[in-house]
Amino acid sequence: MVILFSKKIVPLHTTTAQTYDNLVTSGRYLIGQPVTKTVTNVRGGTSWVNKETVAYNANRLPETRISYIQDNKVNETRWTYDAYGNITSELSAPYDVATFLGTTFTYDVAGRFISNPVRANHNYGYVNYNNGGTKLWVRRR
Repeated sequence: MVILFSKKIVPLHTTTAQTYDNLVTSGRYLIGQPVTKTVTNVRGGTSWVNKETVAYNANRLPETRISYIQDNKVNETRWTYDAYGNITSELSAPYDVATFLGTTFTYDVAGRFISNPVRANHNYGYVNYNNGGTKLWVRRR
């Protein structure tokens, strides 16, 4: 006996809206930094909204990114930087967790990337440079 199932495929309609921030001063010209991204999905009369917001620090580097589904927070990512603008940490937590986990980054006195000891899934681990700033070796994980 053969039983055939018929399933009607209903198309997904997506509408994306983005807002941007511009900073134009005598010292900086930054245009088009994403602030919010809202994706509205509609399938078979049912709709849902995915939203992402990004906040920037005083140096205009991303500080937080918060993701929402239907106005419910689902994830938050935070970044920190050193005085030179190098990223020093990237930490994330889902909506119901207060403890952020993630990655830290280390740099030498010249501001060059040295190590990322926490995140083992990257294709690099440690980098060594000569006095001229040329990479001598990269130890991969």
